[in-house]
Amino acid sequence: MLTKKMRIGAIVMLIATTLGMTSCLKNNVDVSNQRPTFWMLLANVSTYPSSINLYENGTKKNKTALTGIINAPIGNYGGQYTYKITNGTTDSVLTQVGAQLDSLRYYSLFIYGSNPIKSAIVSTDLSNYSASAVNFRFYNMSENAGPVDVFLGSVKVASNVSYVGNSFDPSLQLITNLVNATTITVKKAGTDEVVATNNSISVGSMQTGAVYTGYLTGNATSTGNDKPSTNVIYAAY
Repeated sequence: MLTKKMRIGAIVMLIATTLGMTSCLKNNVDVSNQRPTFWMLLANVSTYPSSINLYENGTKKNKTALTGIINAPIGNYGGQYTYKITNGTTDSVLTQVGAQLDSLRYYSLFIYGSNPIKSAIVSTDLSNYSASAVNFRFYNMSENAGPVDVFLGSVKVASNVSYVGNSFDPSLQLITNLVNATTITVKKAGTDEVVATNNSISVGSMQTGAVYTGYLTGNATSTGNDKPSTNVIYAAY
């Protein structure tokens, strides 16, 4: 298991499955053909000035229009999927992306940029996963911030990271010298100039054995709602 949260989730799932199977067996229902599901994190880190809607294979997923930065899990049966993002008021299409989603993998759906916004589905490459390290990757999704250096706590974990564009590297780096890091700071590459910092990352503190994505978003020249911001979210859960 990758985190305590995942272990608890597995126990809950086991209990739910056992109770469900018991109920089905009592009612002579065939439970032998259960379809596997995939899990994907929706990460809206765009600075789009209006609200948005999310469609999955033509079905609207949100009851009310989505606003602001959002991190939320999506689960469904494995298969071919297209995700369409539309304007929350006019429902005009802003961006869309499709992929074959496998129940044996973890994914992230990133919505990023400003106007126009972009989207990408990124798998999490667990081929070098380590239970004794912090498993981490970082994406620079600010178009005009330039190359950046990344610090978790006081530890520099990435150097000269350029804007991701449309190319997301799914691989992880293994970090062994962190102790419950709770902050992320992004600086202009090779300088002490802070682009963005976050002293209360959304995952709380980073733990060994867990899998994370760090990111930078926003307009580097702004001091308003679209100013640069950074955070750490889960990449497997």
